[in-house]
Amino acid sequence: MPTGQSVAFLLFAGVAIVTPDATNIMLTATGTQARILKGLPCLLGLMTGNIVMGALFALSIVLIVR
Repeated sequence: MPTGQSVAFLLFAGVAIVTPDATNIMLTATGTQARILKGLPCLLGLMTGNIVMGALFALSIVLIVR
């Protein structure tokens, strides 16, 4: 992958990680209502989902660039 595309991808990923979205709102609500220990399964599910989406996004970029 050319350097420009790598930099663009890393910038996008960095912004996507720190931008508030539905997962942050869901975790805040779950943590408030169920407390920390009962909210951990929600956190783990959201983390897994984000990892899968990121991997699929990276794979699609690789397949498009080819």
